[in-house]
Amino acid sequence: MIFQIKVSLIGMKSKIWRRLEVDDSIFLSELHEYIQIAFNWSNAHHHYFIMDHRDLFTLGNEESELFIGPTQVDSQNAGMEMRDERKVRLSDVLNEEQVSLTYVYGSEENWRHEIFLEKAFSGRKDATFPTCLMVYKGAPEEGKRDQYEQGKMLSAGEMKRINEQLAVFRESEVGEHDLWKELF
Repeated sequence: MIFQIKVSLIGMKSKIWRRLEVDDSIFLSELHEYIQIAFNWSNAHHHYFIMDHRDLFTLGNEESELFIGPTQVDSQNAGMEMRDERKVRLSDVLNEEQVSLTYVYGSEENWRHEIFLEKAFSGRKDATFPTCLMVYKGAPEEGKRDQYEQGKMLSAGEMKRINEQLAVFRESEVGEHDLWKELF
């Protein structure tokens, strides 16, 4: 299945979002990389996902939130029970019953994003995934949240840049690519 998702940066004065089409079988570690590209960030900060309804995973814990992200312990996730993002597929956490997920990026900025499942469909023969369908306003630069007032409209070339970088994933199998080795 293909998921059309809308990734919205929450808590800014101006709406900032990206609409992506992605394969539902990708791991959340890959979705993290797609979001980094879509917002023109460089993976320089800590990140994790938050999902409500812990009972979807039989972990025997009644807490209402599940944290999914890198499993190495650092000062940002010390004390958090973190499920490995390299083992959790997007379809495990988004579906008809669970239509949204939170993505947190930046240790100091603590940028929160809502990932909302807009629709799911069978792939089209002529389409390639992942693909960025639409962008709305520029994202703040990393480390500059306090200096960011209002999202600027993006140039026509911005969506092209995003899709050129996402193309790296189109030639590789799901779960078998490390974007940051390729791009940087």
